[in-house]
Amino acid sequence: MLTGFNLTTFEMKKHLLHIVLQSLLLTGIIYVSQTQAQNISYSYNETLRLEGVDKFSEEYSFASPNFVFSDSENNIYVSDRRLGTIRKFNRSGEHQFTIGERGRGPGEFTEISAFYIDPSKDHLIVVDRMNVRASRFSLEGELLETHQLPEGSIISPWMGRADQEGNHYLYYRYPVLPNRPRIGDDHLIYQYSDDFSEVTQSFAEAELFGDIEDYFLSRMITGPTSGIFEIKNKEKVITAPFIFQGSIFNFYNNEGEWELKNTLRSSVHTDVAYEQIDASDPPEYARVMGTSRGTLAGIIYSATIGLHITEEGKLAHYVHTIDEEHRNGEIGVNLFNLETDEFLGYTKIDEFSKELSSDSQTGLTLQIKSNSENRIYLVDGRSKDGTEIVVAEINFSVEN
Repeated sequence: MLTGFNLTTFEMKKHLLHIVLQSLLLTGIIYVSQTQAQNISYSYNETLRLEGVDKFSEEYSFASPNFVFSDSENNIYVSDRRLGTIRKFNRSGEHQFTIGERGRGPGEFTEISAFYIDPSKDHLIVVDRMNVRASRFSLEGELLETHQLPEGSIISPWMGRADQEGNHYLYYRYPVLPNRPRIGDDHLIYQYSDDFSEVTQSFAEAELFGDIEDYFLSRMITGPTSGIFEIKNKEKVITAPFIFQGSIFNFYNNEGEWELKNTLRSSVHTDVAYEQIDASDPPEYARVMGTSRGTLAGIIYSATIGLHITEEGKLAHYVHTIDEEHRNGEIGVNLFNLETDEFLGYTKIDEFSKELSSDSQTGLTLQIKSNSENRIYLVDGRSKDGTEIVVAEINFSVEN
């Protein structure tokens, strides 16, 4: 019995449960949003589509563009994984120059597995997992340094970012190959020193992204299908799984250590995000993969295709959803307040949802690659004329 309290057994249980929940909230183990979904509206304006006078000229033909970034002058940089090149375009879309070609020499790439801008020095960083190195270029395309990565041949990053202090973050595939010492064998994000000589810490456990005992899901948490992440002012790292089951993970910088503080929850996308199916005769839109256990196939109903931190400090999570018959698809945005980590609501983006192929693999026809304030850069593969790079202005408003 609690001295000084006159509580029924039921009230005591409620009181103790409240204390436990408050403790969990304070330690950052769980996060419960009390905000109800609100009405979200948006304005969208496509400002640029990269295409030359000859649309199919070499400078404007993209085979497998995997990353798009802009600098402070709104010049645009596009990496192409299949071609092994990086192309620079000015803010008007005119081609300036091309960096690299396929190879193992200085300034050459065997596989561009991560590409981003280092804001601490305004340098282009290209990570090549096959050459086991990170190459550093000026914004004018001059090769400045080549950093060998400490992992050796097991290097398997698929995305990268850097903060204003020169720390680099690489997003890895799961699982990490065995018999090689790592800071965290089940972690997906690894932080490197400025010269890439050492991994200083790792975070984002793979189990956050779903049941890794599910063999199909664990095979999907590899390469470009792991997920995506963004950094906000050295304070937050926000990551969303590719197979989206309603959760986004928010890591805070606590005196130099990254800790999971909150889990952002969308109250809209809570249905089944994927299912494994018979691989003997899968439909055209299924994901099929060869594994050590044989061929697996699955259908994805909900996929993350982009994150965008807006100028107003909101988080826009772009998600591609398909119905159970895989006939009707749409792309929309889950909007969150990054100051309070509250879910604000969801809206369909009509301009993105039109012309979605009903038999395409979920999440691959259009992907938001990066953002600068309220400007987004995306890869649009919906056209029969080939993949295009699009720059657009998008703004969101919340109606109470």
